[in-house]
Amino acid sequence: MLSPLSNSARALTFTARSSDRPWLLTLAPGSVASVTIRFRNAGLTSWERGGAGTQVDLGVRNDSVEFAKAGMAVGWLSDNRIATTAEPIVPPGAVGTFTFNVASADGPRRLSHSVRLVIMT
Repeated sequence: MLSPLSNSARALTFTARSSDRPWLLTLAPGSVASVTIRFRNAGLTSWERGGAGTQVDLGVRNDSVEFAKAGMAVGWLSDNRIATTAEPIVPPGAVGTFTFNVASADGPRRLSHSVRLVIMT
């Protein structure tokens, strides 16, 4: 009989490392920019787009909606979920690509590493 994994054990199967150098984006007023961030799947489980409990999304750290309220969230999944992987499946050891748009509606803005990966349940 299989028993479900505890949340702490499950977290160990989903880990990642940034594959890109730290980034900082500065936007001019009224502009929109496309950003791509890559993370290596360092866990034991594949990330599967559209899979319950296996889809990995790029989220805003601390689930903040600050960027959305400022008008920066262009085409995001929600106010605090930015994008999901471009690849349908990211097996352990492979790199997942997250591409999204940000806008600067009312003045210069800086967006840096205010993101994290989130498992969609």
